[in-house]
Amino acid sequence: MVSQVTYENYRDIFSKKEKTHVIEFYRKTCGHCKMLEQELEALSGETDAGIEFGRVDIEEQPFLWQQFDIMSVPTVMFFRNGEMKEKLIGYCPKSIIAENIKKISNQN
Repeated sequence: MVSQVTYENYRDIFSKKEKTHVIEFYRKTCGHCKMLEQELEALSGETDAGIEFGRVDIEEQPFLWQQFDIMSVPTVMFFRNGEMKEKLIGYCPKSIIAENIKKISNQN
């Protein structure tokens, strides 16, 4: 499941220790973002419980895209223990996202 990340809930999401978070910053009218959404939905059903997926609509959550310095969509950010570990800009296939999840999940 991919949850919607908002200004109201992002602190709760990122405060979870021992979790890897995969967050997509997107715009509803972006074609590449829609393709990436399908990849994240598929991955969310294939990964273990230690991985959480979320999406931030940059038009509805301007504070978050500014805070995380998002310059282009889609952008996928990978967080471990509340810290940003990796950033991918543009559309990425599921295999690249899964590779980054594995790499980040194995970090302490």
